Amino acid sequence: MTRITARFESRASLLEGIEAARRGGVRVVSTVLPAYDAELVGAIGVHPRTGPVASAAAIAGGAGALWFTTWTARQWPLLVVSGKPLLSWSTFVIVAFEMAVLCAALAAVAAFLVRLVRAHRAVRGYDLSPDDAPFALLIACAPERVDHVKAMLQEHGALTCQLA
Repeated sequence: MTRITARFESRASLLEGIEAARRGGVRVVSTVLPAYDAELVGAIGVHPRTGPVASAAAIAGGAGALWFTTWTARQWPLLVVSGKPLLSWSTFVIVAFEMAVLCAALAAVAAFLVRLVRAHRAVRGYDLSPDDAPFALLIACAPERVDHVKAMLQEHGALTCQLA
């Protein structure tokens, strides 16, 4: 696969370039934006998975904490402290909540770092220095389609198209 870097002057022309690339069967690798834009991030097909990963980890951490505290309390069935019940669910819920928060935070950081590494690998070799265009699009296509793809992107508002 050959990578092409296309630079755009405006957000609207970048959106047109993304849509043209999709219609042309070209894979959009990444985009460079001056600020976060949910519509553009969704247009290139990036959907962050941090929320669902953190939620699943919170559920697993809370359930694991309830199981572990129950298992631990059942290991000493004759241990009764001040007449309190051995399985004291009100205190177990506090432990389960803390473990849910801890697991959710760790999973969110891990998901973020995995996404960061994947994004870094996707744009390896990408150079921002040649001009000051605020928007850029990095796409991958077959080597025999390079000229066609460059012409298509320039038709849809790309200032420059170069091999990455």
